[in-house]
Amino acid sequence: MKLTEEKQTCPKCGESVSKDDNFCRKCGAQLTRQPSVTSVADTTLPIPPEMPPPSPPPPPYQRKFSTSSRLLGVMFKPYETMMDIAMAPDYAGVIIILVGQVILSVIAFAFALSKVEITGPYASLFWSIAVAVAGAVLAISFILQPVRWLIKSVIVWKLGDSRSRWQFKSAASVTGYAYIANLIVSLVTMPLLPFIFPSVRIDFSSLEIARLMVDDLVAQLTRLQIYYMLPSLFVALLWKSFLGAVGTSYGTKQFCKASSAFILFFLLGLITIALSFIRY
Repeated sequence: MKLTEEKQTCPKCGESVSKDDNFCRKCGAQLTRQPSVTSVADTTLPIPPEMPPPSPPPPPYQRKFSTSSRLLGVMFKPYETMMDIAMAPDYAGVIIILVGQVILSVIAFAFALSKVEITGPYASLFWSIAVAVAGAVLAISFILQPVRWLIKSVIVWKLGDSRSRWQFKSAASVTGYAYIANLIVSLVTMPLLPFIFPSVRIDFSSLEIARLMVDDLVAQLTRLQIYYMLPSLFVALLWKSFLGAVGTSYGTKQFCKASSAFILFFLLGLITIALSFIRY
């Protein structure tokens, strides 16, 4: 046995035995092995790595473009501008666009009246009615334009993407600024009115003849809407759907894909066009 071998005493007979023995060599009693002494350094638990501090929340988005820059930017820098509109929404530009559409509608209506010549004993009555109708159209336009915008904004807000929890103000701002497509297309086509709008003379000396002339005017206006206005409305619809899709994608943090938003805006625009032509 080695000199360095550790000893222990048999608890039964007192014989000195090796610490590594399981049984006493003299009496055969089972020995209890003493636990090895472990240094404090060995029992020290490893120190877990220090967790990095939580990253601070991102700073709030700062608006980059003014209202006038936004009105121009949607035409020349649509992606940057619509992102800015979606992240920092406002209503000032939307109001300018809606008022501009109403003004252009009134101008077009006044121009249409200027192309109509009324003769006969009922001419003054006709013009009185025409002025009243023009005032009613102006009032209805001022009411219907914001109502249509708000209804469409609610639909885009709800169907755009519920998971992103984007604000209604963002949806309304994106939808409103997208209407600039209609405004620009109307401005471009307005100079064409003198060439495409017919000149009409209605003689009220005979009510039957006057009725036939009015029916002919309505038929010409219908053809004008179908062959001239409908293509421009379709171009404006594509452009408006593109702008709305880009803004919705940014506003929902891309939870709503731009392709899905484009289809949504396009379908809503088709419904509006169909309602405007349903009387024909």
